[in-house]
Amino acid sequence: MQKKWKIYLVPHTHWDKEWYFTKSTSNVFLVNNINKIYDYFKKNGSSMYKYVFDSQFSIVDDYREIYKDGESKIKEMVAADKLVVSPWYTQTDTFNVTGESIVRNMLTGVKESQKYGNHMKIAYMPDSFGFNANLPQIFNSFDMKGFIHWRGVKGEQIKDGVLNNWEGIDGSKILEYNLYKFGYTCGGNFLYDLFHDGYDKDDIKNNAKKLYHEMMNDNREILNHLKSVSLNTNGKILFPFGSDQMTFFENLVEIIDEVNKLDSENEWIITSYEEYIDLLKNEINVEDLKVLSSELRYGQFSRVHKTINSGRWDIKKGIKHLEYLIYDVVEPLNLAYAKLGGTYHKELIDKSLRYLFECQAHDSAGGCNTDDTNDTVVTRLNMGIDMMETLVTLLQRQIANVKNLQTNEFIIFNPKIEENKKELKMKVFSETQNFYLEDVNGQKIDFKLCDQVKIDAEKFEKKCDAQYQDSSKEKKVFWSDIIIPEFKMKPTSITKIKLVETNEKINYVVDERNTLENDLWKISFENNQFNLFDKKNNQNIENAFSIESDYDAGDSYDFSPKAYDQKATNVLKNAICKIENSNGFETLKVIYDYEVPNGLEGNEKITQKVEFKVWLSKDFIDFNFKLINKAKDIRWRFVLDTKLESTFANSDTAFGVIKRDYDYDFELKTWKEDEWNDYPTDIESVESVVWLENKNLKTGVFVNGCNEYQIIGTKREKIAITLFRAYSLIGRKDLLFRPGRASGIEQYPHDTPKANLIDKEILIDLRVAYNSEKNLVKEAKEWCTPSTYYQNQVLNKFFAKGQMFVLPTEKISSFNYGETLISDIPEINKDLVVSCFKKQYDGDKKIIRVYNPTTKVIDIKNLSNFNHLNLKEEVIEKRETINPNEFVTIEI
Repeated sequence: MQKKWKIYLVPHTHWDKEWYFTKSTSNVFLVNNINKIYDYFKKNGSSMYKYVFDSQFSIVDDYREIYKDGESKIKEMVAADKLVVSPWYTQTDTFNVTGESIVRNMLTGVKESQKYGNHMKIAYMPDSFGFNANLPQIFNSFDMKGFIHWRGVKGEQIKDGVLNNWEGIDGSKILEYNLYKFGYTCGGNFLYDLFHDGYDKDDIKNNAKKLYHEMMNDNREILNHLKSVSLNTNGKILFPFGSDQMTFFENLVEIIDEVNKLDSENEWIITSYEEYIDLLKNEINVEDLKVLSSELRYGQFSRVHKTINSGRWDIKKGIKHLEYLIYDVVEPLNLAYAKLGGTYHKELIDKSLRYLFECQAHDSAGGCNTDDTNDTVVTRLNMGIDMMETLVTLLQRQIANVKNLQTNEFIIFNPKIEENKKELKMKVFSETQNFYLEDVNGQKIDFKLCDQVKIDAEKFEKKCDAQYQDSSKEKKVFWSDIIIPEFKMKPTSITKIKLVETNEKINYVVDERNTLENDLWKISFENNQFNLFDKKNNQNIENAFSIESDYDAGDSYDFSPKAYDQKATNVLKNAICKIENSNGFETLKVIYDYEVPNGLEGNEKITQKVEFKVWLSKDFIDFNFKLINKAKDIRWRFVLDTKLESTFANSDTAFGVIKRDYDYDFELKTWKEDEWNDYPTDIESVESVVWLENKNLKTGVFVNGCNEYQIIGTKREKIAITLFRAYSLIGRKDLLFRPGRASGIEQYPHDTPKANLIDKEILIDLRVAYNSEKNLVKEAKEWCTPSTYYQNQVLNKFFAKGQMFVLPTEKISSFNYGETLISDIPEINKDLVVSCFKKQYDGDKKIIRVYNPTTKVIDIKNLSNFNHLNLKEEVIEKRETINPNEFVTIEI
């Protein structure tokens, strides 16, 4: 008798490297598990089933770090196609990281696994909290056969079945299989029960009876549900057989043989994810399947934690800092240095990238962990940042040496492969309070003095270096934060400026005025609010931008209000306004004293001081938000009134722009009766810029580490940027926005006092474009790129990381200041964004990746002289145009 259903079991473990435990804890069980797998492999060889170790290669690094000879064991199993450790390096988040990081993560996993003989061609993401709208293009460029995931869909999308095509914002499509509400843990209950009860692995028949009983009784509902949503898979159900941190299960082949003798309805087959997708593609015309479009971030069947974007601001900020440091500074700087004959430090860059990828795993990036675990995430981020900032120092010191850089001279590097007219933010040291700057031709450079402090360098040096004993004289040093508004440089060029100490005072005046003004805008602070007059459009906006706090009754996974009609909680007690004028550059500074609630219980109020600065750049309005947080369970937001009536918002996402319509009304009305796991909130994610537009005029906000926004207001005319939020628990039950169990581990409602960021200094920069016609994504990425400079000075030898180390000279060629160092770079269309300029993963050629964030098709015929590559860095057919939201990778 032919059985109606075929159930395809995929043995696997979902290996969270850290969560409510640290990576040090999980590593103990990791090595134990891999040793067990290897022992079974050596005994059983070709009869062993394929085991998916969460498709992340980083576990190999973890294993061989402990077992120095362990690499050969894993290589043997991967080569035999019995262990799957790809295509990822870590199971990445897809909303709190840049598109470039997602590509590098998968590139590392694929390339490293290929060295062992195999890599899986399925984009498997069992637990990430939703999926950004450009992943289909990324997966296709890696030659993935399909995408298998758990979270992110809603009932309407899978009413024809769990097998569909997924179309990204560029038009790319990939076969998509949703693991429905049960996810990757279908066989988890049986395995947990079996291991907890203790079992005889050699008692095949008894274990088979237990499994059959579990599936036909306790798990019958799961099986029936899977059948009901597998209408378009030709009677074939995918059944992940494993769970979180699950250990290897021996003798499964023999047990399943016995189960098949017991089960007259279903045929049980052990397979792998790739084999299952191959089978479906051979039997089903995938072109006829329904198409899902855009991002997958619906919380009906499983929680997607949309507001995890604002948890642990320090982690989010650290991730963005390290990303831009590697991709926009270190890699192009090192290529320029290598062009001069120096070393390209690929190994150091790769090590820092792996630190980054570990911090970008879905739980790690989300910050939904214990304080101890988040401490290790922050430490790892700082290790990556320290390594890359030190490498920048090393490279710039070598360049300074070849140019015989004198005391108080700077080298400035343009890491872009395009001509740059960038604002430079710099920290400089001088013996005198007053100084001016000269360019390489001796012409004075205009700059703005933002801040200046007088430090005791002698005490600082003693604190940092116990061997420093020269206390013969007191050394006072001035440490100044400055901004050079516009500094024009050719692509990949280096120039020189000089700090000249003088008795002539810097023009710095503070007065009690309340108005800023330039050719475009007039900003005034009146009646404790900011008003804006747009001169170009003759438009006045009262209360144009503001800051507000409210209760956060959520946890490490989600924001949730204390009440549905929750209002702002910050009550203004005092505001002091003044204008700081530095060399003609003015900043409006307001110091607020707010009364805010401290926590969710009781009526305790505390005073929160907030410093808010505003200044006018040529085309933008800049903001700086500073506070030392004093309150628990609170959320702070920046609110911009655009006065634009729009039915949608735009924000950048991986290699493109997503247009989000305001279509939540129906889901908001029915989410409880439809049994959604998450409230369908309209709080959304952003990579670097979000804007509203009307008639080609765009008003928006640039962000760098603040990854969350909401469009609010009676006419949806206001953009609210979440600056940060503070909360007290890793998981909390029965939230208004997430009813039911606590997220994470229900039995582990652990306190997370450090997540309240008490007494932590929060420093956030924002930039606003008002009624702009510019390419805002291009402008935002430029704004996010760190300034790259080096001052040859002896006043503070500890500022530039590694400056105190003795540096053996590496012979490199000299060059002319201001000239392009890498001359074989093609001209890049001004509307394209450069995502990376780096060396090949396993070669010496240079790689350029660009993408199109506009709504128009862009001609790239000038790139036809170069090889075009897929994301595996293999040569593919050349392109002559690049469509909106597409990327192109070339080799030079």
